[in-house]
Amino acid sequence: MPDAATWSVIGSSTVAVASLATAAIGARSQRQHEVKQAREERMWAAKTSALHNLIGAAWPVAALEPLVDSAPHWDEVAQLAEAILRLRTVMRDEAPGIEAYASAKCRDELIRTNVLLIETFPDGGLLDDCAALPYERRHKEEAIDARDFEAAARYRDHERETLARIATASRDTDWKAVVARCGSLMAAARASIQGGES
Repeated sequence: MPDAATWSVIGSSTVAVASLATAAIGARSQRQHEVKQAREERMWAAKTSALHNLIGAAWPVAALEPLVDSAPHWDEVAQLAEAILRLRTVMRDEAPGIEAYASAKCRDELIRTNVLLIETFPDGGLLDDCAALPYERRHKEEAIDARDFEAAARYRDHERETLARIATASRDTDWKAVVARCGSLMAAARASIQGGES
């Protein structure tokens, strides 16, 4: 039978092994927690970045609401078109992050907004004309500066045709629906960041 000294050594060894095992299990658990926390921080950063960019792109459209209370003038239509073109680009670029991390309501609003913009502004239409207008004006002014008045007259004719298309398309555009949809998209993105919707 072991004597007291042997029992003491066995007891101390058992306590030491148990302490080492507990420390190893605790360290492993801490590493797992840190990995999980780092992943959640990356997800939060991606989510907030995508949603902040979306809000930043939708806000200029929604902020132009006073312009759509009456039929907007062509230069106001150009402002709206520029803001909508930027919004479409941001929606396309941020869609993966929004689809991965945003709330179901925010994802639904993104889809609804995208559908409305596609239906309201088909390719080759109003938005493209509004985007082309500054270039047509610049070419006209450059031709005038170069004293090439024949070219300037051609560019002015192009500009007038573009303005006529903008005016026609603008009359047929439901600007209030576009502005309202952008407001709804912003509200859903804001709620998703704040955790109000899942």
